[in-house]
Amino acid sequence: MPNPSPRQTEEFKKHWFKRVGEAPTDEKLERTPVAVTVGKSIYEAIHRMDRPERITWLRKLITEAVRRELLGQPQEGSEKATPPAAPDSHHFFSKPGEIQTPPRRRLRIRVRR
Repeated sequence: MPNPSPRQTEEFKKHWFKRVGEAPTDEKLERTPVAVTVGKSIYEAIHRMDRPERITWLRKLITEAVRRELLGQPQEGSEKATPPAAPDSHHFFSKPGEIQTPPRRRLRIRVRR
């Protein structure tokens, strides 16, 4: 049962998470973070940076990569976006921003009598 009369005191609000780093665009940030595991050497190299600097850098890096490779938007300072490499068999993107369904496999069911 939820609290019918919640109170958020100033002491309570001091413990809220504060936004760290700068957002690369004016777009509102998603509440769910993007998380991936990486190799130990990559992890250590990234975590040598100060936390605000690291968060700002990762946001900028991911935003630019998605715009360039998935959305086909041009990079800042360039006239035209470079097209992504030819898709491998396990990728389902044929053109930037377009999603295809995976190839269908024929299913054979044998019934024994």
